[in-house]
Amino acid sequence: PIHMRVKIFLLLSFLFVIVNLHIHAYYSFRHGESDGEPHSETSGRRAVADEAKNNATATRTSDGSLRGGQMAEEEEQIKTSDSLFNEECFTARKDTIPTSRYGKLKPPYVNLGFPKMGTSSLHSFFACAGYRSMHYRCNRDYDSGNGLTCAECVRRSVDEGLAPFAKCGTADAYSQLDDGSWGHFPQIEYLEEIVRGLPNGTFLLTFRSVERWHRSLTHWPPENEFGPHMSDGLRHADIKGFPSGMGRSREEFGRWFCDHVGRVRDAVARHPGQTLVEVDIEDPDAGARMANVFDVDETCWGRRNVNARLHSGRDANASEPDSPWFVWGKRCIRGKTKMRMRRTEPLPTVPGLPPWLFMLNDTCK
Repeated sequence: PIHMRVKIFLLLSFLFVIVNLHIHAYYSFRHGESDGEPHSETSGRRAVADEAKNNATATRTSDGSLRGGQMAEEEEQIKTSDSLFNEECFTARKDTIPTSRYGKLKPPYVNLGFPKMGTSSLHSFFACAGYRSMHYRCNRDYDSGNGLTCAECVRRSVDEGLAPFAKCGTADAYSQLDDGSWGHFPQIEYLEEIVRGLPNGTFLLTFRSVERWHRSLTHWPPENEFGPHMSDGLRHADIKGFPSGMGRSREEFGRWFCDHVGRVRDAVARHPGQTLVEVDIEDPDAGARMANVFDVDETCWGRRNVNARLHSGRDANASEPDSPWFVWGKRCIRGKTKMRMRRTEPLPTVPGLPPWLFMLNDTCK
């Protein structure tokens, strides 16, 4: 009977909506770091906060943003200090990939760069394109207390003799491996293991003005007007090549970054089958370059997770997140000129869940 068919159709439609809502809720992460701190990290955090508050001297307007005079002064400092950082390690190379390979680079795409250097922009770029991307967190259950940061799951994978991302979940793109101010940097500590573990991998290395990077580190997160900021956490961490106590000047941060660039370039160069894509996120042509290299719509590129306290015209209490920490991929990629099917790379899957769940909202239109 017709009425029975209508009932069945409505029931199936209802179930379809419920399944979609369940998937989005289950796989999306809230923006921002977890409120809970690892037990091994809690010592010294209160001292960092007190020190940051005592050292906070920035003059701010009633809405929390830097005053115009101070902004102009810092912009002048940027021009002056950037002239000091003129070594090759501070400049992104554009000739690391022959044009014949543009649009043919295979995932996973792994960012080996540092925090506050465009990690969110990379994450949103690949997510917009339809790739499955992870940023900072690499486990769907992170917010329930049972998940892992990317830094922790890489550490566990390597320590158990597994592939570097074996315990991280499968993704097309890993846009931030470190856990920021907590001081765990697998792209430093396990660089050789990561590069060796992905024999045909595509790696990214982001660049920006050292002065602007340092200013971002010393003002993040934006809601902590008087600290502690990311720079405080990094200074009190004990990172390979950046021991506790370092980081009291932009020169020390700049030298740390320069050393890391050299190590990454050398590590990838030792494996001919791998590719290193270097991107200056402040280059006006960065979007066009990313679009050409990865065959992705140029409009997917843009600045994300911007500190509004350092940029006028934005809500001073917002960091402007764009994509959740986890974005599940699609069968079709948003190419430069049209939607295209994935080439040879398979759609990432989640253990225990059928692949068709990822295709409910997936179209090539």
